[in-house]
Amino acid sequence: GQGEGQGQGSSGSSSKQGNASQSNQSENNDAELFEIYKQQQQLRQDLEDRLSKLGLEGLGGDLIKKMQTIEQQLLDKGFNQRTLEKMLSLQYELLKLKEADLKQGQESRRESISNSKTYTNTLRLSADEIKKYFNTTEILNKESLPLRQEYKEKVQSYFKKSND
Repeated sequence: GQGEGQGQGSSGSSSKQGNASQSNQSENNDAELFEIYKQQQQLRQDLEDRLSKLGLEGLGGDLIKKMQTIEQQLLDKGFNQRTLEKMLSLQYELLKLKEADLKQGQESRRESISNSKTYTNTLRLSADEIKKYFNTTEILNKESLPLRQEYKEKVQSYFKKSND
């Protein structure tokens, strides 16, 4: 009877070691899951910040909900195949959003927005008023400005040099 008792005792201590190694491994898994959860939260926060900075809060609403679902699933069920599939799907959606953002940025640089308003001239001048306007302009162009004597001499010397 003693041999059996000792055998059970040693197996009991090995099962304690097994439980200790399992709990240690479980703690490592929990720590890794928590790191993944924190990274996921940081990614979501970065996405929210970027969308608000660009003024596109409405566009990423679905992606943000998916990210929150993944975070919740990480907390509830841990990391499994379904969570991985959701993460890959989310990654694909983020790449599509990035591509759309780049495309939108390029298009806005290349396209111009032309004036769609038509101009209607509400000012109507008669023929006499138009002639009067142009005559006053011609008179102004023909009259020379009064200059001091020293400036007149400089102007004359300039034109003599350029004509020679």
